[in-house]
Amino acid sequence: MKQNKLEKLLAGVLSIALAMGVSVMPAFAASGETYADMDSVVIKKNYELANEGTFSPAETFSFDIEADNVTDASDDITPENMPMPTIGTVSYLRGEAGSTTKTKEIKIDLPEYDSVGVYTYIIHEAAGDSAGVTYYGDAILLRVTVIEQDGKLRIAAVHTEDPESTGEGKRDDFDNLYSAGELEVHKDVEGIMGNKEKYFEFTVQLTGEEGKTYQDSYAITGGSYDANPASIEIKPGETTEATFYLKDGDTIHIENLPYGVEYKVSETPVADYVTTETGTEGEVDGAVEKASFTNTKGGTVDAGVVLDSAPYLFTLTGAAGVGLLLTLRRRHQK
Repeated sequence: MKQNKLEKLLAGVLSIALAMGVSVMPAFAASGETYADMDSVVIKKNYELANEGTFSPAETFSFDIEADNVTDASDDITPENMPMPTIGTVSYLRGEAGSTTKTKEIKIDLPEYDSVGVYTYIIHEAAGDSAGVTYYGDAILLRVTVIEQDGKLRIAAVHTEDPESTGEGKRDDFDNLYSAGELEVHKDVEGIMGNKEKYFEFTVQLTGEEGKTYQDSYAITGGSYDANPASIEIKPGETTEATFYLKDGDTIHIENLPYGVEYKVSETPVADYVTTETGTEGEVDGAVEKASFTNTKGGTVDAGVVLDSAPYLFTLTGAAGVGLLLTLRRRHQK
């Protein structure tokens, strides 16, 4: 009889855990069967890319876990002194966001419990300072159910959920996003006197967000001028700049700029050229930011006397010659 009551109690606890949610992992099934107690649980980390062709920095994500509540335990066990799990970190190499290894496991080691009860914990991701990285701002609730079986305390079930889910919102992963784009600067030369082989001087200024960490440098590619710089630095709260040269049809790309970087592109004025420009300043918040410059130089063609009247002079001279020959021939015949 006592055995039947224990089995019913166990079945009831597991049924409640299943009804509440998610990811339930039983430590054992029925009385009489021996199962190893759970000593850890795994949740997931997903690291995505906002835009293809960008590369996330190397990053180690860390987490905080805090006591939330305890029920059905001994009277002397409270949220202030209940046993605490420990949670590990997860690391990514440069460029792993959005790759085949974008999903990794986070291990949570469970403590030893001295009383039955339902123990709940809140897990937060520690916000980092890497530019372009969106850290997980919500939380995950971890619920551990501890029961007694055959004179031993056992972890009957562990599951995770959204703390605001009221028991039905399964959540067992942290999501992160790396957001970066590129700055594209394009040059056109127009007009009948526009020199399409001439190089024009440009300056690009980049300002990093205060409190953010940036990679060592960001690549500059494209253009036809051999001495253009190959990279530029970005510093938090400061403005850095690079000078480069473009001719007609040239385009340079400053790659992998984290969202939030401010940019300004300017061209050194050149006499007799009229410059029109678009997209010369702003903040990186998309896959491509485009700054375009068009230099136009017009003019008039001074054709001169030779160019304007030479054909007519040759025609008149030829006609006069023919007339003279005809006149001389008539006189000779007379």
